[in-house]
Amino acid sequence: MIDPDLENPEILKQKLNLDTARINWSVLATYQKEGAVIEVMTSLDLVEVAVEFALDGSEKVKTWLTEGLIRKIDDEQSSLWQDQNLEVWAVVVAPWVLVQTEKPLSK
Repeated sequence: MIDPDLENPEILKQKLNLDTARINWSVLATYQKEGAVIEVMTSLDLVEVAVEFALDGSEKVKTWLTEGLIRKIDDEQSSLWQDQNLEVWAVVVAPWVLVQTEKPLSK
């Protein structure tokens, strides 16, 4: 049974925010091979995207996919991040792991 509080977008957002952490890509590479890792572009808020995934906001998710704002990580990207020993921000919204690289610093 789903906790009714987690159906409240603001409470869910707070929980997901607390569940978000930096993690080395090498730890997540196994999940990528299973097709479970979604990259969230830096123009989107990682936690807000996680809320939409958790609440089955399929219309927004479809729009983001179409616009290239979210995408599954392919083997090429995974290898590049592995070689770079990259750390990403990650949050789990089962069965997905949503990741985001750091936003570039503005000059």
